Amino acid sequence: MRLATREQSREIDKLAQSHFGLPAEILMESAGALSARELELSYFPEMSRGHITIICGPGHNGGDGLVLARHLQSAGRKNIVVLQVGEITSSLVKTQFDRLVKAGVRIVRLQNPNVSEDSAGQLLRESNLLVDALFGTGVSTEVRAPFDRVIEWMNSSSKPIVSLDAPSGLNVNTGVILGSAVRAQMTLSFGLAKPGFFVQEGPSRVGKLRIVP
Repeated sequence: MRLATREQSREIDKLAQSHFGLPAEILMESAGALSARELELSYFPEMSRGHITIICGPGHNGGDGLVLARHLQSAGRKNIVVLQVGEITSSLVKTQFDRLVKAGVRIVRLQNPNVSEDSAGQLLRESNLLVDALFGTGVSTEVRAPFDRVIEWMNSSSKPIVSLDAPSGLNVNTGVILGSAVRAQMTLSFGLAKPGFFVQEGPSRVGKLRIVP
C-alpha cells in the first residue's frame, strides 16, 4: 500500500494545482462529493434515522465537510446539521459556507454567543451519525480548546463517527495522539493512506479505512 505523510500530501495538493491545473476549489469539491458517495455506499443504518451532524473546523478539512453536507442534502437527505467550530479565515472555506447557507442546511455555530457548549454537546448526543471534519491531516501540535472539548463530546456520544481524511487529533505521520483524538468507526482517507494510521495509536482511532481517490 502506498502511503503519504502530511508533508507529502501537501506537496501532492500543490502539484495537482500547479502542474495539473486543478484549483483548490475543485480538489475540495471532489473530496466532499466523493465522501458523500462513499457514505451512501457504505450505508450506515443511522443515516436514515435522526440527524447526521457534520462537525467542521475552520480550515480546508472543514471545507470538505461543508461540501459533503451540501451533496448529502442534494441527494435528498433532509436530516443534515453542521456544527461549525472556530472562525473561518480561508476565503475558499467561506465560499463553501455561504453556499451551504443558500442551500438551506441547518448550521449551528459554536462561537455564536447564543449557542452554549451544553447545547452543542447535546446536539452531538442526539445525532445518529457524526462526521469529523475538524482537522484531517492538518494538525501537528496539541489540540486546544474548544476543539479538544468537541472531540471529547464526539467520543463520549457513543454514536458512529466517520472521519474525513484522518481522525482529528491524530498525528498522521507518527500515530501519536496530540492531546485528544477522534475515535472513528470509519476513516475516508483522500488520495493515499497515511503512515500514522498503522502505528502507535493509529489503528485504535482509524476504524475501517477507505481510500477516496
